[in-house]
Amino acid sequence: MLALVLTGVLGKVAHPLEENPHWIAREKIIQEHNKNWQKHGWKMHHNGRFLGEPLGSEKVLLGAILRDDTMPLPVDAIVNAKYNLTDDIPTDFDSKSWWDGSDGRPDCSSIIGDIRDQSDCGCCWAFGGASAASDRLCIATNGDTKVPLSSTDLCFCASDDGCDGGMLYTSWSYIKREGLVTGGQQNNTGAPGGGWCSKFPMPHCHHHGPVGNDPYPSEGTTGCPSQSSPSCPKKTGRATNTASGEQSILDSTTTRTSNKAS
Repeated sequence: MLALVLTGVLGKVAHPLEENPHWIAREKIIQEHNKNWQKHGWKMHHNGRFLGEPLGSEKVLLGAILRDDTMPLPVDAIVNAKYNLTDDIPTDFDSKSWWDGSDGRPDCSSIIGDIRDQSDCGCCWAFGGASAASDRLCIATNGDTKVPLSSTDLCFCASDDGCDGGMLYTSWSYIKREGLVTGGQQNNTGAPGGGWCSKFPMPHCHHHGPVGNDPYPSEGTTGCPSQSSPSCPKKTGRATNTASGEQSILDSTTTRTSNKAS
């Protein structure tokens, strides 16, 4: 029996969670899955953040739009890469610890370890692309170009409505075609600090776990309202560069991001 949920109003006690229809619906799915958890290799549990919430309430946080597998990828989204499949795969790998400047490797730990906050905007597809591109740029230049590439530029210039989700390959197609300006987090927070070209304009929000572990309001509450997509920012002096090929793309991106802007 789960503990009763206290309302805190005049000492009244709410119904136990097991009587909540949304909890019951989730519990049914969990129990059905866990009957054969050995087959799946993992067990389901309730997520504290969505206790008592309707099925599908998580959807607003999922901004990546899945591609129709029956449709071919755009030509500029296809990358030819070679992999050495004879190397042993490690049991664990931390890219922040690996690219930390030791043993002749570039020091990109501050860029890799910068966890960005997308506010209450479904632009995870752009945040993932901008963050990964920032990491790759630092590593490829041996740490000489250690800059945060702008999530704002990618989310609101690669799409007319970036807060309503986007395709994963849209990020890389846009970066390859246009490059990105630099841009940090809200109020110049985060490891790279401020002084970059186009910082993210939306407020910090609380995202995971019980409220109280950070000073930010939860999504959908006062201080972190649901966001709509602004227009593509035009005040960064950004130029349009067209590049193809790995080195040309790297050179183009580096040229556009090497200088800070106020």
